Order: sequence, then C-alpha cells, then structure tokens
Amino acid sequence: MNAEPALLRETLAEPTLLLSNIPEEDLEPSERNIKQCKRKICDGHYTAAVRVLSSSGVAPYTDATLDDLKAKHPFKYAPSLPHIPTDHHQLMAPPGLVLDMIKSFPRGTSCGRDGLRAQHLMDCLSGAAVAISDELITSIAQVVNLFLDGKCPKMLGEYIASAPLTPLVKPGGGIRPIVMGTVWRRLVSKVCATMIGHSLDTYLNDLQFGVGVSGGGKAILHVVNRLIEDRSDDIGLSMLLVDFKNAFNLVDREVMLQEVRIRCPAISRWVEFCYSNPARLYYGEHTLWSHQGVQQGDPLGPLLFALVLHPLICKIKDSFSLSLHAWYLDDGTIIRDTLCWELCFPDLILLATTLNRLERSIQIGINKWYQSLLRNSE
Repeated sequence: MNAEPALLRETLAEPTLLLSNIPEEDLEPSERNIKQCKRKICDGHYTAAVRVLSSSGVAPYTDATLDDLKAKHPFKYAPSLPHIPTDHHQLMAPPGLVLDMIKSFPRGTSCGRDGLRAQHLMDCLSGAAVAISDELITSIAQVVNLFLDGKCPKMLGEYIASAPLTPLVKPGGGIRPIVMGTVWRRLVSKVCATMIGHSLDTYLNDLQFGVGVSGGGKAILHVVNRLIEDRSDDIGLSMLLVDFKNAFNLVDREVMLQEVRIRCPAISRWVEFCYSNPARLYYGEHTLWSHQGVQQGDPLGPLLFALVLHPLICKIKDSFSLSLHAWYLDDGTIIRDTLCWELCFPDLILLATTLNRLERSIQIGINKWYQSLLRNSE
C-alpha cells in the first residue's frame, strides 16, 4: 500500500509538456497510455488509471480499422412495430431525482459528439449560479420529462442516441469498439432505471441476477457453493455454463421493443425514441449506424437485455428439472443431479440443443457451452 502514493507521484512527475505537444497519432502506445493515465489520475479515477497503463491502446485510424468497425455494425432493417395508442402513464421525473442522477455521473465522464459533459451541468448548478440552481434543475427536469413522454421529434432520435466510436485494440488481436453516448441520453436512461427500480423483481423471479441485484455474480457463486455443501451425499452434480456470443450487440430490437411495451410500458416511449431507428456512430469523419442490439453505455442496457433473454430462461426452467438455474445477464449457470457423467450427458446435449434452437428467435448466438463435473470428496 505504501508504494501506491510513490507510484502516483512518479507517474505524475514524468514530463508532460513534451507529450502534450505531440499529436496523438504520432505517440507510441506506451506514451499514449501514460498521457491518458495522467488524465485519469487528475480526475480521481485511480482504478481506470491503472487499467489504462496496461491497455493495448487505440487502433490506428486506417481503412482496415474502418472496415472492422463496419463489420461489427451490420445493416438491419428498422423494427416494425404496430402503432398502438398508449393509454398508460409515462414516468414523470421530479427535479430532485434528476439532480441526483446528474451528481451520479463519475467525475471526468466523457462527452458525446455534442461536447456537453455532466460536469458542465454541475458547474451550472454550483458556484455563482447557485442562486438560480432551483430554476435550472426544474428546467432540466422538464426536458427529461419531454423525452419520457415521447414529445421530442422522432427524427432527433438518431442524434440523441448517437455516440463517437473509439476502437480499442484487444490483447488477443482485433478491436473492441467503445462508445460514449450523449449526456441527455444517459441522464434520461439513468432516471428510467432508477424509477423502474425493482418493479421487475417478480417477473425475473430470482433467475436473473444481473438486474437489480447488488453483487449478483458473487451471489450465484455462493449459491453454487452452498448447493455443493448441502448435497454432499450425492455422487456428483453436473454444471452447464452458458456464454452467449456478442450478446448485447446482437439483440433483436423488434423483440426488445415488444418486451418493453409489455413489461415496462412506462418507459416504452423513451426506449422506442432511442431504438426504433438506427443511431449515428461517429468515427473520425465517417458516420456508421447502429442497427441492432443494446447500445453500449446505455444505463438501461442490462434491463433491456434481460427482458429479451427472460422468455428463453423461463422456457429452460419449464423444460428441465434443475437443481440450480441462475443467470448474470448473458452468463448462465445450470446444475442438475446426475448419477454419473455418462447418464447426464444426453440431457445436457438436449439442453444445449434447446438453447441453440430458442436463441434464433431473439438473435443471440451461443459462443460456447461447456460442462464440468463437480465431484464431492468421499
């Protein structure tokens, strides 16, 4: 622990003027990482600063990178949804909640293409402007409620939901596109996620631990360990771990919007505003389009994904007798009793086949599935 302050001082002591005068594209990856690390330290993001130091950097701005980004954002026709008058009430966000959501943005949060940062809003609500802060936050809340009520022109959806693309180099090769949406998009979605809260707990029915459950991944691990301890007299348990391929990016938006209308009608107008038409993705001077999937960085993303996946989870639950069935977003843990590995294998194959068959209806491909035998010591 004593070495950490020294490491920070040493990092900050590195000459910065030389790096700051050199264009980003002319810097070596390690130099870019140091420069970005210092920005994170100044913003108080120490965990991110350490992560940046070990980063493989940003992919070069080339035609090959552009082609890779286009391949990761294929064309798909816009969702076709019937026009149904919505009689239900949409959410109405109080100014106090909107202020809390503005404050919840981490310090130094990046901006979208429009250049507006959450810190800009905070600066307008503090200091010399504090005298009019109540009026200002009321006006901001009115804009948020305008979006929630679906009164913003639909043609603006592709801009409000737009984001710049940053292609990071993956350690094993290839690129991982990172996006940062507009503050308005993230603010309204934060409000939605908070106000919806635990209203879906009954529907998710203790099967989905990635939404509304603090430490959901650890909770699944503890349940697995407890199950093994409680079943110590059994010969063994068979566990199937399911991992979906590029799950969030391949969600069928038409299915997603239909599920939102059914399960969360109070936010349907806002979600349809963001997802019923392709959104702009900016890469340098090029404009790509987001046609499918749940957009990265959307605070509503985990909830929207869970809504799409849950009918499949329920189908699995109803089709098989399972000792444990738990999911953390797209990672599934499924355990059932077995007398021996050979006897359970056909059922596991059947289960995997069921997953492959059902996934086509929601456009999520299975990346891998593998099984492990949990043998208890005698």
